[in-house]
Amino acid sequence: MERARKLANRTVLKHLVSDSRQSRRNELYRPSRGSETKRHLPTVKEQTKMAEYGGFNSLDALIDAIVPKSIRIDSMKLPKFDEGLTEAQMIELMKILVSKNKVFKSIIGMGYYNTYVPPVILRNIMENQGWYTQYAPYQAEIAQGRLESLLNFQTMITDLIGLPMSNAYLLDKGSATAEAMAMCNNIQKGKKKTFVIASNCYPQTIDICKTRDDRFGLKVVVSDVNEIDYKSGDVCGVLVQYPGTEGEVLNNGEFIKNPHANNVKVRVNWG
Repeated sequence: MERARKLANRTVLKHLVSDSRQSRRNELYRPSRGSETKRHLPTVKEQTKMAEYGGFNSLDALIDAIVPKSIRIDSMKLPKFDEGLTEAQMIELMKILVSKNKVFKSIIGMGYYNTYVPPVILRNIMENQGWYTQYAPYQAEIAQGRLESLLNFQTMITDLIGLPMSNAYLLDKGSATAEAMAMCNNIQKGKKKTFVIASNCYPQTIDICKTRDDRFGLKVVVSDVNEIDYKSGDVCGVLVQYPGTEGEVLNNGEFIKNPHANNVKVRVNWG
């Protein structure tokens, strides 16, 4: 009888401990409440201050100036975000939002066009889990896999086009160009402060470089490639676009000889 009572007590205690562990485990995976909002979302006062810094009275005025009315919708009903979402809930919400998009044929040009990625590259590069499964599942470590894929891509480009160096960027052409501008500046050890951009380059590329030039201490000059003056000795690099904004295809072979003769690097944006 005594032995049976001890076994019963041990069983009850085991269940209590198991239930306690399960409860703590459930709490661990429960979406957090409130803390991420305070850390990542600005207050109304902070939003207004940021809008005023850009020359607008409010965040709504900023949006009105940026987002064309032709692509806006009158209203959108969304779930109430009073607490965090689980992974499954977030995926379901994103599917709902994506279904509201309308895909049109782009005829803007200037680097915005459809591309075709062969399945063998898509699977073995873009969808290759080897880029991230050996790392901890957060961005800082996944970036190591992205770095490896960039290295492979850049090596392939240098082999294909026969140039001594190339750089790739995972975001956009304009940001990649800004990185190339910084590289030209670093090669000259910051002694030459002018970066020349051919006038037939994409406007968004020119704008991004102009945004970054202050940070690098550079002066961006937009000019016809045949009118660039290297006599000042202050040009660290030149950017040319192939093909140009209006689709023109120019042979830059002869042009490139001039800046190289003046120890100036040339960056070529392809596509």
